[in-house]
Amino acid sequence: MTSTLINKSRLQVLQARQEMLETVFSEAQQELTKIPEDKEKYQTLLVNLCAQAFVHLNDARVNVRGRKADLDLVKQAVAEAVEIYKRKGKVVEATVVEDSFLPDSVLGGVRVSALNDRISVDNTLQARLDLSSDRMLPQLRDTLFGQSPNRKFFN
Repeated sequence: MTSTLINKSRLQVLQARQEMLETVFSEAQQELTKIPEDKEKYQTLLVNLCAQAFVHLNDARVNVRGRKADLDLVKQAVAEAVEIYKRKGKVVEATVVEDSFLPDSVLGGVRVSALNDRISVDNTLQARLDLSSDRMLPQLRDTLFGQSPNRKFFN
């Protein structure tokens, strides 16, 4: 009987911790929706996201997709990113795709692809949040809940 109660209480604690983590990620996602509102900072971010994708793909021809609402900003960002890439001694022909946009649910950013869309770099804000939340989950748990007394190794 007591082991059942102990297990139930452990599950309740784990569930409460999971709910708190989901709240943190939800709040982070809400903050990301505000980024495109500051056009100047968002433009700089788009330039850096495009340039980073060009470096990752390392291909002479790439296609860049953004949200429909960001089309003009993406065009400007691609032009600036191409110049940054040229300064590194590389050449890229970047085309902004205007007939297939990213959904608004990605919150902003770009998706850059090469080799007829067979290889792509998802540099959208949503993708970056997902990636960072996966990588930071152990640190976030330690910060919010402290280190587990049952844990034996801290590598």
